[in-house]
Amino acid sequence: MRFVREQVFGALKHVDAGFGFAIDDPKQWRLRENLAGDGALMDVGIYALQACRYLAGEEPIKVATLETKTDPVKFAEVDETIHWLMKFASGKTANCMTTYQFSGMDAFSLAILEGKPFEPSGAEGLRDLLVIEAIYRSIVSGKNDAVAKV
Repeated sequence: MRFVREQVFGALKHVDAGFGFAIDDPKQWRLRENLAGDGALMDVGIYALQACRYLAGEEPIKVATLETKTDPVKFAEVDETIHWLMKFASGKTANCMTTYQFSGMDAFSLAILEGKPFEPSGAEGLRDLLVIEAIYRSIVSGKNDAVAKV
């Protein structure tokens, strides 16, 4: 917060924020709407939301969302994973995520921390580029675009 306030790295333009953890026990109280409310967003996603609003110093004027349920039985009553984008009047943006389905560092971060090699395959790079192409097509057309299959 001090870095943003003092503009240590320049003026804030974008924030990436997320918080989540894995719920293993299907009887966990957080999975019951009558006990927990709405799920991951109201429980732990609020921290990412508050951080973005605080750092931006303003309220968002637009949001776009994507909800995912990889286990519709376990998460029948509450949300599992929500991604959302926010745009602020000043032009600042935020990319946020909350989940009850996973936690921890990805393989790349773990490889760095443990000093192990990380070598994604060329096929993985191709898959990334196919998604990137769909993103650019969506920007140009203003519509959702399908991702080509490998």
